[in-house]
This record gives sequence, C-alpha cells and structure tokens, in this order.
Amino acid sequence: MITRRPMTDSDEELLASSIAIDEHHKDTMTTDFFKQPGDCVVVSEDEQSPICFARYSKSLRVDIQFRDNNDKSRNAAAIVDGFQSVVDAARADGYKEIVFTTNSQELATFCIKTFKYEVVDDLFVLRKSL
Repeated sequence: MITRRPMTDSDEELLASSIAIDEHHKDTMTTDFFKQPGDCVVVSEDEQSPICFARYSKSLRVDIQFRDNNDKSRNAAAIVDGFQSVVDAARADGYKEIVFTTNSQELATFCIKTFKYEVVDDLFVLRKSL
C-alpha cells in the first residue's frame, strides 16, 4: 500500500542522494527546488521505503485566442496592456509561475522579447484539466 505524507527535514538527505544519481536532474537541480515557500512537497512511500518526492506549486496557465491573427498591432497592445495586471494579481494570490504554450513561432518570439519568457526546450508539456 502506498501512502503519502508531507516532506520533513529528515527527508532531505535521501532527496539529495536521489537527485545526485538521477541522470535527468543531477546537474540541474538541488534540494532547494523542493523547499520553495508556498509549495507543497509530498513523499510517497510503501512498506519498504520512500518512492518519490512530488512538489506542487501554483502555476497560472495562459491560453489566448485572437479574433484576427493578422491584426498584429492590436493583438500586441491587448497582451501588453493586460500582462502586468495579471502578473501582479497572480503573484498576490501565491502563484509561482506563468506557463504559456503556443504553436505560433511569431507569438512565442514576441513573448520572449517582450515579457522575458524562458523557453524550456528539454521538457514535455503535459496537460490535465481539472
């Protein structure tokens, strides 16, 4: 039977050793990743030992549908005008990041230049609607 419990300070050594041998995380992650204020970290374990550590944080997902993709100046103005107020409200509500996906290279380039979005090339984007 698998059970879940909050991570405690006594779990940190096991977490660190798990990261150190993980080919996906050993060069890019530390235990600090799992100790962010406002996040929830859960340890799943069975009768043998802990199995995994899962960090849950509040992320704001943004999807945009333009009425007319060719109306570039108005589309840009609408995004720029609303962006900071959305960021401020999300931050005040405890959100840690904004996730924006698009299949438009032009829109992605605009968001990278204008809002300093970070491109995450080496991750899969998976979605589960709640």
